[in-house]
Amino acid sequence: MKTPTSMTKSPRAVAQEALRLAQDALPPYSAVRSRKGFTPHQLFAILALKTFLKTDYRGVVAFRRGGGTGPFGGKYRNQMVRRFRPRPEGSRHKRVYGQRWQVESAFSRHKRWLGSALFGRSDESRTRECYLRVLTHNIMLLAAHN
Repeated sequence: MKTPTSMTKSPRAVAQEALRLAQDALPPYSAVRSRKGFTPHQLFAILALKTFLKTDYRGVVAFRRGGGTGPFGGKYRNQMVRRFRPRPEGSRHKRVYGQRWQVESAFSRHKRWLGSALFGRSDESRTRECYLRVLTHNIMLLAAHN
């Protein structure tokens, strides 16, 4: 297959080429009452970029914005990494905050088993309900373990 331009690994070049091709082939708007948030040309370029980056639309938006504010992608994520430094020698774990996946897994399991909504109306009743849910969750784990 012969292409008019050489192949590139640059996402920007892919998006620009897709936009140029769409402008040649597509009308400006598909309907008189369309939202006009994006033109069909821009949507086609986003679709081409999504396919090129092998990501979803959130990945395209993150790429467009520059991928975050630092190596981990956000102000608070960078702050967390700075605050949780590696542990000293002889420690059992490499980092203080290295087991996040276990906590996230436990939260997910808790919500799946007991639901994610609290029904208490006051702060006191919601606090009691949280304690009761944690107690119920622990009893369920013990029952499943035995």
